[in-house]
Amino acid sequence: MKKLFLIIPLITGFCFSAHSQSAGNDALIRYKSVNSQLNEKSDTLRRKYYYKYEFDLQKDEIALVKYSSPDYAVSLYIRSSSGDTLNSVLIPKYFGDKASRIAHVFRQSSGGHYQLLLTSKDSLEKGPFAMHLAISNPSQTPFDEDWEFCQKLDYLLQNSATDFHFITGPKAKGFSLTNTRTTDLYLVTPSVCEIEYFTTDVYVCTILEKMNLEKCIQKLKELDYEIKKCLTPEWKISEKKLENVPELNRPRFEKEIDYRLLGKPADDHNEYHEKYNLKYSVRFLIEKDPATGYDFKIIIE
Repeated sequence: MKKLFLIIPLITGFCFSAHSQSAGNDALIRYKSVNSQLNEKSDTLRRKYYYKYEFDLQKDEIALVKYSSPDYAVSLYIRSSSGDTLNSVLIPKYFGDKASRIAHVFRQSSGGHYQLLLTSKDSLEKGPFAMHLAISNPSQTPFDEDWEFCQKLDYLLQNSATDFHFITGPKAKGFSLTNTRTTDLYLVTPSVCEIEYFTTDVYVCTILEKMNLEKCIQKLKELDYEIKKCLTPEWKISEKKLENVPELNRPRFEKEIDYRLLGKPADDHNEYHEKYNLKYSVRFLIEKDPATGYDFKIIIE
């Protein structure tokens, strides 16, 4: 099956509202990043090396812990202020020869003071690690369907820093090997939106389905106009030449426009979500299926 893609990527920093011309939202998520080494041995963790970090949660707040190391198999424990183990993740996901990572969501409705113990799967393992802690209360900062386009985009971009772990919703209908789930957070109505799993969770919103190419291009131009209202002069815009990839089952890019905010702005306090020193991405995608016509989608990751 051949597909035709028309893609507009955008890349922005964490405080999108700080770089937009329209009003954005206050910071929805607070972060803490630690880059260190396992440096102590614990008598209660079978003599494993560990690193302890303490944090507070208010009522109904949710914590997302991302923990990775290039040198050993990571494990983690979350304990109460009295030392009782409340949660643990002992088996990580592996990548590369020795590298591993964990992403864990921790919920406690009452709030309190907690200890995060970062350790290794094996008692002899130690080395460098990176830990990123994100905390939010989605019930206090709900998505508003009446927001302007830039406010909606800002909200979704802020949540993309946590791979949309703080956006809940039911699983999409039908058989799936992924953790795809539906969401009613949309940029444009009417639309069908999902949080889909690839290497990380991404937001995919289908604006038009089974339409002709002209209607999809018209909608793309309309949203391109809306997004430019959200941008400041720091953004760089370039239009690439036509590119054809004729091989079977490979996408063909007929047009690609890049919107880029290069480098890390001075007021960008987010140390959590770094992608090649370029922060977030939004893509406009026109996809062709010979059996059904054209779909127009927005993808945020």
